Amino acid sequence: MNPLSAVYSRAARLRRSWYAKRPHAQRRLERPVISVGNLVVGGSGKTPVLASLARLLLERGHRPAILSRGYARRNDSDGVVVVSDGDRLTAAVETSGDEPQMLARTLTGVPVLVCPDRYLAGRLAESQFGATVHILDD
Repeated sequence: MNPLSAVYSRAARLRRSWYAKRPHAQRRLERPVISVGNLVVGGSGKTPVLASLARLLLERGHRPAILSRGYARRNDSDGVVVVSDGDRLTAAVETSGDEPQMLARTLTGVPVLVCPDRYLAGRLAESQFGATVHILDD
């Protein structure tokens, strides 16, 4: 195991242990969550995989919603930014970020939401857009 893997593994164990001791701090969405990501930052092909997964879920009759933290946005906000309601764009790139904007433009029928608190975005996706599965852009 390389040193970075060992550090990540230790951090993950500590995080799981912290939440295991504090069940009141755990929050769960009503619908399943799929996380697409890894330790590589940028250029690793996560966004095309995420888009393909969303299309596949749509074809299978699900109503996926994409939840992103919206890194590198020019105009940060603490609340949920609905980038797309699945039919039309509802936010500018400055408030959504590049990747959420690209996903919103290419994925008809898939709401795209940005918020530092993806639990909050997921709750909104379930209540407002009827999301049956959440895809996290990690």
